[in-house]
Parts: sequence; C-alpha cells; structure tokens
Amino acid sequence: MSGLIKIGAGIHYAAATHSVLEVTRDAVEPDASAEYSTSPHRWANWGSDNDYPQKTVDLVTKDTTSMGNMEFKIKAHYGGGTMLYTMIPDGKNMRIEPLLIEDYPQIEDFFWEIDVENFQQGLVTDFEWWNRCPIEYVANGGRNAIHSVARQKALDIRKGKLDPITGKIPAYYLSGNWPNPAANKVVPIPAFDRKNPFKYPKAIYEHNIPTVDKIYYNSPSWHSKMSWLEVAIRIPKWIISNMENAANIKYHIEIPDKYFKDMYPEHRYNSKEECYAARDVAEEELKESIITALTGVENVSKTFFTKFATDENGNVLPGWKINVIDNKLNDEAWLKADTIAASRITTADGVPASLTSLVIANTAAGSGSDIREQFNFYMQLKSVMPRQTTLEWYYFLKRFNKWPKHVHYGYKDIVLQTIDENKSGFASTAENEPTTDKKI
Repeated sequence: MSGLIKIGAGIHYAAATHSVLEVTRDAVEPDASAEYSTSPHRWANWGSDNDYPQKTVDLVTKDTTSMGNMEFKIKAHYGGGTMLYTMIPDGKNMRIEPLLIEDYPQIEDFFWEIDVENFQQGLVTDFEWWNRCPIEYVANGGRNAIHSVARQKALDIRKGKLDPITGKIPAYYLSGNWPNPAANKVVPIPAFDRKNPFKYPKAIYEHNIPTVDKIYYNSPSWHSKMSWLEVAIRIPKWIISNMENAANIKYHIEIPDKYFKDMYPEHRYNSKEECYAARDVAEEELKESIITALTGVENVSKTFFTKFATDENGNVLPGWKINVIDNKLNDEAWLKADTIAASRITTADGVPASLTSLVIANTAAGSGSDIREQFNFYMQLKSVMPRQTTLEWYYFLKRFNKWPKHVHYGYKDIVLQTIDENKSGFASTAENEPTTDKKI
C-alpha cells in the first residue's frame, strides 16, 4: 500500500491523512484463541513473544507525556497515604473518625511484618500500569489464619491456562526471567480460593478490574494510546537526526568571478600562475572578512552594502548577493503529528494536561479554579474503583483473621480548595471521606 510508513510492528503512519493504522489481533494474549495459541507451556503467553509488559514499559518510559501522566496517576491513587478509620452515623450521613493503629496491636504487628507502606505503594504501581495487582496469601501453620501477604509484581507473573473443565485459572507462574525462562527458573503457585482461603500453604489472588475482551491479561484503557506512543517517541529522534546530519548554513553569498578578474588582471603579473595565486589568496581573505562582518553578537542586524552594474540595454549584470537561508525544522507533517500524538496520549491516560503541567501547542493553560475542579473531579470519580481494588486485600484479611469489623482501611484523600476556604489551598482526610469500604 503506497503512502504508508512503517513505524512499529503492525503499526503504520499515513502521511496523507495524518492517520495511524494498527493491527493488534491477539497481540496481548495469543493463547486466548486456540487458532493463534503460541505457548507449549502451562502458562499463557503475555504478548506474541511473551514480553508484552516489558516492551510496554520500555515504550512508555521513552515518552515524557506518558511518564508524567503515569507519575500523577500513581501519586493521586496513593493520595495522602493510608489510615485506619471507623464510620460513625451522623444524621443521614456517615462521619469518618480516624483510628490510632496502636490501639489494634494485631493489625499493627501484621502491618509491620509486611512493611505496609511499601507493600501498598507497590500495589498502586502495579494497578496503574496493568489494572491488576497479584498478591500472595500465606497461611499459618495451623491453616486457620493468614500469616502474611506479599506483593508479586505483575511484570513477573504469567497466568496458567484455563482449566477446560472448571474454566478457572488453576495457577500462576512466577519468574524474573521472562520471556523465555529455563524450567528451573519458573515457580508455580496455586490460585487462591477466597472461599477456601487455607487450602494451600501459599497461593496467589489477582485483584483487578476486568477488561471487556480479555481472558488472561486485562488491559487498562490507557493502553489504547500505544499506536500514538510509537509516533510520539519518533519525533525527538527525527529532530536530533536533523540537527546532527543537516547542513547548518545561514547565508549563501554570491561573488561574481569577474570581480577578482577585474581586481587582479593578468597584465600586472609575470605569469598566469602568479596571477591565479594572487586571486586565490584575495578570495580567501575576502571570505574571512565577510564571515567576520556577518557573525558574532556585536554584528547582529548590521547592514551589508553591495553594488551592481547594468549593460547598454539596462539589464542587471551579475553582482554581489547575500541570500539568507531560513534553516528551520520545517517538516510540518511530523511536527503536527507530535502535537496530535501528545493530545491523544493525554486523552487515553485520562489525566487533564493542566494537572501534569503538560504544554500542548495552541492550547491555553487552565485557570487555578479549572485546575482545582479538574483535580477534584479526577479524585472523586476516577480514583474510586482503583482504590477499592488495591484495598481489597485488607478486607480479605479482616474476614479471614477475624479483625474488628468496625476498623476500616483507606486512603487519605487530598481535596484542593480555594484560599477563602482554606489558607493552605488543600485539605486531606479526615476532613473528607476516604474510599468507601468494600464489603466481601
């Protein structure tokens, strides 16, 4: 097909229409379809070469817009950190009352053992990248309580193929050597059954938000930007290549050959060779003088005078000319693609540009009130399901380990306010409500 430029596997850019065309059939989970199954192993490949997550990370980290958005999403999800709290009826509403963890030694000790702050931050990071966070639940020796939990990085997990009888995933496979680990470098861990939580000494449960069309590896909505990401990361490469390889010429100076013949006629010299040598020396000296006159800070906006003559018919004879060469990165198709790519990436990430200080050409920055409203909208709507998912492990443990029912675990929200409302410009829980408790 003419007019298409290949910019990635299955991805082409059509310069005529400024369009990106992508073929992604079974690109994420080829083993979901028997026709395209590629893995002879017990686990389902994540991507056609079983290296989709690492390639995604490598791609995203090359784009400043994407990394800025990802950093915001992770930090907004974590908010002001975590807290224990209880819910107290207050008329028709419920009031948040923070609790001291020291008053609940069983929970405090458990949190200390699992290093809960780093544990929770890891879950948030996994979720924002992959819409899921695998957690390993470890039973105690008596098989009557959960002794510990551990975050297993989603990047290091591959799911076992569906059991054809039950339709469930029987196990998870852990390795730090994907995509092609040796057999002794893969650890199988059974799937955790929350209805029979002490069945195995340890098992993995994946807390996630399902994707409508995925069986094994659900994808966040922001993964829809991948084709535009391929475009975006090529723009800087093109600009650098242009800077390194283009001829950086500012002036084209035309000097008539007749000028040197008139200034240094042959009859003044003993031979043609002597005359030509004198002309060459004079030409080099003149070039140096012109360069000195046109360059340097002290010569900005200087005027350069030249003369020209006419023949008997009034036609201009060749004379001195200085042509200014406008040396711009003027491939507007690529520059336009850069702007479009940034806007498409930002849209897919679901983060307003003003919240990450992103500057997109021909767009105006929002006012302070716009930024405040956009931030509060993001926190109140887009953070609810993600936060609920990354807190599920606590409510599992509250049931399995019989922790006090009134003790809840949530994130401290940050709410931007006007200076009239709060001189600091923001408030945090317990001034407002953390994520609602999810019942199990």
